[in-house]
Amino acid sequence: MIILNKEHREIYSREVTREIPNSETISAINEVQQMKQNPSLGKSYTDIDKMMIDLTI
Repeated sequence: MIILNKEHREIYSREVTREIPNSETISAINEVQQMKQNPSLGKSYTDIDKMMIDLTI
C-alpha cells in the first residue's frame, strides 16, 4: 500500500497483511451470519436515536 501525504509531499509505503482473526472476532462473524439467515435472532431498529440509546446503556 502506498500512502501519499500531499501536505508534506512524502510517500509512505506499508505492506498490507491479512491477520488471522481472534476467537472473539470469529464469534462475532458467526453471529452476524446466523442473524442474516434468521433475522428474528437479533433486534432491529427503524430509529437510529433509539438504537444509540440501547447501545449506550
